[in-house]
Amino acid sequence: MAAELSVDVPRGRGAPAVARKLARARFEQELPVRHLDDLLVIVSELTSNAVLHGAGDIRLRVSVENGRVYGELIDEGSSHVWFELSRHAEGEAVDPELGTHQRPPQLG
Repeated sequence: MAAELSVDVPRGRGAPAVARKLARARFEQELPVRHLDDLLVIVSELTSNAVLHGAGDIRLRVSVENGRVYGELIDEGSSHVWFELSRHAEGEAVDPELGTHQRPPQLG
């Protein structure tokens, strides 16, 4: 069963901190520290970008299933960004994949 978070993040200067706090509270028991730290950095950066460059309401959605983390940040502008984290060997580089055709089906 997947652990999920779907929450509106109040727009403003404190939005990245709020998003990190919500993600940490939901997933600190679900993820190893290294993966939780990666998730928090991504959530913070995407939320910052939505505040600076987006418009309207901000929604954060994250799902953890079978050791993988799927997430997206949506606002009412053109800022709809998704991400996927998986467990890789220490130091193994993974290239980003872009586009709606690559969006994980776990995001619905």
